[in-house]
Amino acid sequence: MAWRGEGSALPLPATGQIITIEIELPVHHGFGQKCIHCQGTVIRILQDTENPRVALRVNYMDFRAFHDRLRLIDSMQPAVSTYMA
Repeated sequence: MAWRGEGSALPLPATGQIITIEIELPVHHGFGQKCIHCQGTVIRILQDTENPRVALRVNYMDFRAFHDRLRLIDSMQPAVSTYMA
């Protein structure tokens, strides 16, 4: 997948790191807003251009209701503790 941020560069993940992504699906009036929720392990990072790409091995994937979680994430306070540093 392409690895880029809006307005600034995102720090690249490390090989072997587990990341979780949600892919917003097109709205269907019969089902409501859905997303594909997946967790994967980073297996390769390609930095050959100004837009790096990250390859994942998918650990699991399911379909979930999507409730504009980006706004929720933006409003959350960072939760960094000493064991994460």
